[in-house]
Amino acid sequence: MPTPPMPTGPTVSANVAAHLAALADRRGWSGRAAFFEGHRVWTHGEVHDRAERAATVLAGRGVAAGDRVLLALPDGVMWVTAFLATARLGATAVLVNPALTADDHRFMAEDSRAALAVSGPDLQDHFEGVPWLGGDQLSALTGPPATPAPAAPAPAAEPVTAATPLYLQYTSRTTGRPKAVAHSHGDMAAYHDLVGQEVLDIGPADVSFSVSKLFYAYAYGLGNAFAFPLFSGSAAVLTADRPGPALIDGLVARHRVTLLYSVPSSYAALVDERGTGDLQCRADDPPESFGTEKAVRRWLPRLVGEDCAHRVLWVSRYHFLRKVAGSFADPSGRVLLAGEAAHLFPPFGARGMNSGIAGAVAAAEAVSAACSEPSRGPAAVAGYAAARRSAALHNSEAAGAALDHLRPRPWKRAAQRAAATLAPVVPRCGEWLERAPYGPRGGPARGY
Repeated sequence: MPTPPMPTGPTVSANVAAHLAALADRRGWSGRAAFFEGHRVWTHGEVHDRAERAATVLAGRGVAAGDRVLLALPDGVMWVTAFLATARLGATAVLVNPALTADDHRFMAEDSRAALAVSGPDLQDHFEGVPWLGGDQLSALTGPPATPAPAAPAPAAEPVTAATPLYLQYTSRTTGRPKAVAHSHGDMAAYHDLVGQEVLDIGPADVSFSVSKLFYAYAYGLGNAFAFPLFSGSAAVLTADRPGPALIDGLVARHRVTLLYSVPSSYAALVDERGTGDLQCRADDPPESFGTEKAVRRWLPRLVGEDCAHRVLWVSRYHFLRKVAGSFADPSGRVLLAGEAAHLFPPFGARGMNSGIAGAVAAAEAVSAACSEPSRGPAAVAGYAAARRSAALHNSEAAGAALDHLRPRPWKRAAQRAAATLAPVVPRCGEWLERAPYGPRGGPARGY
């Protein structure tokens, strides 16, 4: 059933928290499971009721419309209700990874001008100088009416428009210092309608599990485990733990998961638990001789035994490319290249995506400068082209370091084997192996 369109004017029903609560009530989902967390099942009605109470708690801490509330919580219903409570007040949630360093947390709190930080008690010292609320305190104050002194339900949700900022997410460090990217109240319905509904056809009978966490950038974890279930009346599995293959298998079986969302490395780890074959071909090897399912069934038994050939689940091929355009702007300064029009990198550390986003932002800034002050146009475009090409060359070098690790020369292979042998007694050897595939961490210049 299509999701009713969110209003575009400044109304209460454009507020995504109010919209979702009304949607659950109207569609009869209030008693249906929304989240599985450990042995606890949370219904849609319970989640929205708890979010209203959490909004009262946040308002009592001084949070108002337009403020920013930093959430450094593990995945769980407390994260969901804190996010909805922030949205209900018309404030903006700042989504951060709770496993980041104290320096990273302090930077994001200061950069976002957070009015309140919500985290576990073990992270309180990461937010010195910022008003702080423990996630356990918020949980205790938002219990059902039977608990001692629960928070009263919140007043009506803050009127907003679909374009009102809902949350900020920070980019990764692969292209320099993290940058905050704003997403609006109207974006959530788009995530569900364009992907959850049109692509995945999610319905109330589905159960989802996202390996990527709720805080994860570009709406992946947030869309999978928050927007999809709350907009469709379905359920999602939440876990604060880092999901390795054994945990994923257990959760999928226990909750009868129908939709599993993950990244290639996690899928690879799941397959590794069952055995894999990986063949790196020479440049002159014909792909059809090695990379088709028929070919794999021919050479795989030589590696793992004859009885495994019939268990081939999938075969994939990937050709790594490293390309950087000679110039990121045409001679007239009217065409600016960004993203894959400007560079191609092997998919290590999301360098291509993050560099592309930074490039698009920088290109927009250059165009804006040229339009507002035409005399500044040539310098703005030339500055963009030089800075972003420098960043692209740096990221290409980093991707090359990753390829060198995967396809090492004989001396490098010997060094890797020696490091693996020594890692149990010389931790630095293990650290080198862990970090080597991702290449250099720093950026070539400030802001990139």
